[in-house]
Amino acid sequence: MKKQLLAALLCLCVLLATLFACGQAKPAVALALGSGYHSALTAPDGTAWLWGENADGQLGNKTRQASTQPLRLLNFAQNAQVAVGGNHTVFLKKDGAVWVCGDNYEGQLGTPDVVRLIESPVQLKKLDASMVAAGISYTAVLQKDGTVWGFGNNTKGQLGVGTPSPRFDIPVQARALKDITAIAAQGYFTLCLTKTGEVWGMGLNAHSQLGGKPAEAVATPRKIEGLTDIIAVAAGLNHSVFLKKDGTVWALGQYSLEEDDAAKPVQLQKNTKFAAIAAGLSHTFLLDRKGNPWYIGAAYDENEKGTVISRAMQPGVKVVAIASGGKLSAFATRDGAIFTFTGANEPVRLIELPAK
Repeated sequence: MKKQLLAALLCLCVLLATLFACGQAKPAVALALGSGYHSALTAPDGTAWLWGENADGQLGNKTRQASTQPLRLLNFAQNAQVAVGGNHTVFLKKDGAVWVCGDNYEGQLGTPDVVRLIESPVQLKKLDASMVAAGISYTAVLQKDGTVWGFGNNTKGQLGVGTPSPRFDIPVQARALKDITAIAAQGYFTLCLTKTGEVWGMGLNAHSQLGGKPAEAVATPRKIEGLTDIIAVAAGLNHSVFLKKDGTVWALGQYSLEEDDAAKPVQLQKNTKFAAIAAGLSHTFLLDRKGNPWYIGAAYDENEKGTVISRAMQPGVKVVAIASGGKLSAFATRDGAIFTFTGANEPVRLIELPAK
């Protein structure tokens, strides 16, 4: 069953998809890929679709039955974004409300009543968000006022409250962060992008994914040196990826299995200009300004053996959205079709979303 799920999954890091028309970016679909074995997306019509493992109720459909095919969450509209953690799901509504479901073993759902799991989405009070992100067992929320809040596991300082601690069951504010415009998470660290194009990070830095010397915990948010004019951030398991205004892409940490960990930003694919970025377990997925996807890093076959590759993909149609998480990646085409793959295999058409 797990191999079937792996073939169908779009496992985290949250990356908002964009539709490129006449050089302008317009929201189309939001893909949610994380470090676990379930996946989610929001369609242009605001519906939420989920599939994969469901042992902790992370699909939000009041069951614990897994599904290899995307299932629309009934009576749950007006979704703007979905974030996928290890075994939990976070929904952002168009009005800024945050809803959660799934595993709550480490407080990653942020509910005042500490329960083991929640099978149907519940709303968290006092949050007015513009973006959500989910790590393995924690959640980060970007408020509309530019502050960052989090809940769940904090053993690596990923919530940015100043000191590592086992967990927080309700939202707590990260220190020293303001004017944040985007956030990213996947493993045990969080990236925060400011309106001036700077990046701050907190959490695990064992592979220098936050820059500088390796450290088990960076509990107070710190500015990542050597990055300017950044317009997008992506978090892999042990590496970070950054998109600059000029279309260049840079990485930190364990961005390649063939290279040493990067403590200073390293440029990827120097001769191409890009429009979107995503990061997975040991790979990076990019979308260039012509709508062509690029896969860089470990590609996994059906036996989960990894081979390092770097290639441009030609799916035959213009790609408008990309995402990566765990060992998998996914992309959406202009006609609303969603494809998933592991780098080594050919992309598999999973679903065609309804038009708005």
